[in-house]
Amino acid sequence: MLYRVQPGSALMWSDTDASLVDLAREGVDLDLLEWQPVDSEHRHAEVVDIALRHGTKTGTGIVFPTRLLDAVERPRKLLRDYENLRKATGDPAIKAADARREQVSPGWIRAGKKSDQVVWESVRAAVLDAERRSAELMSRPVREDLAAWWQERGGIIA
Repeated sequence: MLYRVQPGSALMWSDTDASLVDLAREGVDLDLLEWQPVDSEHRHAEVVDIALRHGTKTGTGIVFPTRLLDAVERPRKLLRDYENLRKATGDPAIKAADARREQVSPGWIRAGKKSDQVVWESVRAAVLDAERRSAELMSRPVREDLAAWWQERGGIIA
């Protein structure tokens, strides 16, 4: 899949093989693909940062593989999902169910806390790995040709 970012426009996506970016570098006009607005929320400055580092310009915007944005957003999403899980386990109905289970299976709550710790350690390791990958992607310098092209069309660089 590909994303296309344009100055002053919504982020768009195309269910197209990311290898087509190579064809754009050879002059194939990827603007001719079918593009749809992206439904999910993304940080615009982050999208532009990725596009300026890893993208290829088209006639109207800059395209890049969706996997790059996914990788940069992954640490934040992992932490958000973990926090949502923690909130859910604090729900009064869950606590009441655990208390009932503790009555018939002593040690249930203690075992759950051990399990929670294992989950956190796993999430933490995944976040650290995702942060490393994100930092690698964002350490590539901004391509001056793309930055100039972007600004000529009214795009803002954070």
